[in-house]
Amino acid sequence: NPQILLIKRGMQLVTCPGTWSLIGEHAFRDETPLNTVRRGVNEEVGQRALDHIDRYGSIRNMTEYPVYYERDYGPNNGGRIDRQITYLWLVEMNLGKSDVSEKERDLDFLLDLDDEVADHKWISLSEFEEWVNADKTASNKDFCHMTIASLISLGIDRLKTMREKST
Repeated sequence: NPQILLIKRGMQLVTCPGTWSLIGEHAFRDETPLNTVRRGVNEEVGQRALDHIDRYGSIRNMTEYPVYYERDYGPNNGGRIDRQITYLWLVEMNLGKSDVSEKERDLDFLLDLDDEVADHKWISLSEFEEWVNADKTASNKDFCHMTIASLISLGIDRLKTMREKST
């Protein structure tokens, strides 16, 4: 049963402090989407996790075309408006391989969380889907805003489709 890593954003962050999310990163100019993903994994959960992914796992694009979204944060965030083109990527750790050491089977051993991450948790796909759907109607949001929840829902749908095709 695959587990999904969620990270809780630090309270010191300007955008979406104290909310749960997947790993995400903004691309640098002329940076490929794959290199942006690799840098995001390295920055937020560390080189040990990235080395493990390179050795045993995979990084795959879940969106054939990028997803465009626009988000108005309103007066509480200085009138900020984000316009982003987003790709969704699947980063797999593959702990089930026979040559993965017992130490490396401990998912938390592989993580070296950066100072922007206040907490983390591993959650099943079904639990994640339930949580995201419940959060869409909750008054106190665990996820930053509806745009993020919608992108996460799209990712969950794509992951379920990918899993169905592989069985």
